[in-house]
Amino acid sequence: MTVRIGLILEPLDVLFFRDGRPFEAGIRVGGQAIMPQTLAGALRTALLDRAGCDFRALGVAIQGGASCAAALAAQSAELATIADVSARGPWFYREEEPLLPVPSDLMRAEDGSFARLKPLRSALPGWLPEEPGLLPLWISSNARYERASGYVTVAGTTRYLSGEVPRSDEIVGADELAANDSRVGIVIGSGSMTTERNLIYAAEYLALAPGVSLYAELTGPEAVVDSAFTTETAIPLGGQSRYVRVRRRASVDWPTPTTGGEGRLLLLTAPAPFSARWRPDGLDLVAAAIPGHVAVSGWDLARRGPKPTRFATAAGSVYFCRGLPEFASRASLCEGDDANLGWGSFLEGVWHYA
Repeated sequence: MTVRIGLILEPLDVLFFRDGRPFEAGIRVGGQAIMPQTLAGALRTALLDRAGCDFRALGVAIQGGASCAAALAAQSAELATIADVSARGPWFYREEEPLLPVPSDLMRAEDGSFARLKPLRSALPGWLPEEPGLLPLWISSNARYERASGYVTVAGTTRYLSGEVPRSDEIVGADELAANDSRVGIVIGSGSMTTERNLIYAAEYLALAPGVSLYAELTGPEAVVDSAFTTETAIPLGGQSRYVRVRRRASVDWPTPTTGGEGRLLLLTAPAPFSARWRPDGLDLVAAAIPGHVAVSGWDLARRGPKPTRFATAAGSVYFCRGLPEFASRASLCEGDDANLGWGSFLEGVWHYA
């Protein structure tokens, strides 16, 4: 039996997360972006440690070519079961609910009102889409708009997925949730133990606002997930041995698909490293709103080397589809271990023509 639980992560200090840039003199690293693989790695490590995993033996087996699942199975059946656990998140959490990135088709007017882009029924003269057959997105208004930013509440997301526009009080600015704590450091020579000339670096730490924490979910076999984090515990998250306190709560009742509309809308709630650049396979697309991408890398502790850099479609991306995709019942638009790590999580709604 598969079960799902919610987790609240309360930072005990500012948090540090590396991005895809090299950490060297003159480079500013870190920021607010918390990649799904960072969260999944922290939670999996905590579960494996509690189950008595021999991490040295695990690393040796993986370096020898074994998959993570096979290497864990070689140690015990309990550890093998943990390989089937998947994570989702993290998302900012305030006032007893998670906050999701604002959909990229949501626009803000100069007067503070919101509107949403919708596909036109036919292409415009001179329209050159990314792919043949894609339609432009449009707002039937003379007002001046810019793309909305920030985060949206669960109620606002429900309203959005039903084809409506979230209210202004359902949109939360990023500056209300967290800030970057900038710090400057110097490089100390390993031999001389003195300051190296001209080697100054800067780092950005994530400082959550009072009353704000992080929300995540674990899904997997009942034998593992039902007994996970039953008592509050502290685990490291991100770099520089920064810790968060983890406690359980009931999993969130995410908005369920509504009926009607011209087709199905898929909203990315986490970045997704697709093989086909900005889109997943298997979608009969009418249009798409993609705000950009994020560079994904990291250090593979088991293999003792850097992970290859990939580019993930940003959370908040929106796909307007004809009909219902075959895989809409899944929790992720990604496959395999990417899905287990939390990449490509999404919610489903409806869309209408402009």
